[in-house]
Amino acid sequence: MTSLVDIVNRALDYLGQQTLMSFDQPGPDAARIRRIWPQVRDSVLREHPWKCATRRVKLNELKDGPLFGFRHRYQLPPEFLRLVDTEPEDARVEVEGDSLLSDAKPLSIAYVAKVEDPTKYDSLLSECLSIKLAAELCFGVTASVSLAQQLEEKYQRRLRDARGYDAREDAGQQWQPGSWARAKLGG
Repeated sequence: MTSLVDIVNRALDYLGQQTLMSFDQPGPDAARIRRIWPQVRDSVLREHPWKCATRRVKLNELKDGPLFGFRHRYQLPPEFLRLVDTEPEDARVEVEGDSLLSDAKPLSIAYVAKVEDPTKYDSLLSECLSIKLAAELCFGVTASVSLAQQLEEKYQRRLRDARGYDAREDAGQQWQPGSWARAKLGG
């Protein structure tokens, strides 16, 4: 199990900095890490539909529907970060603030959730988080633009690897055309 301190210390190792004993310890580096960690975590989670952060839920319709463009408005879960899929699969949807607009009723979604417990993270997600955190901290800690660029490139490569592993671990779902694709393909 990877802890938050493990993720942070791996980032500090990339930067050649002294590691932390606790996420809450005093000092300017620890304070900087605490300040940027939530943004780094959420942006990395949004970049890919990590299986460890994907949730499914049937949405509750809100009483006050949209003014135009859609018939229904649904409340998104408070930990919602990114839409992955809808049921029905060909539902026209649009995220607007903390709600989802759609013509479909009822509506269920798969989404990437804000997972704050690092013990729930996939090992590749933990590694991506460490590299991205190091890249974000780099210039302020080392003043090295080239190291920051190298870390960002390393992050992009690791994220690409994670996507590849994720695709190979998929249950082999076959692509099913939606109504638009069936019409376009003559079916």
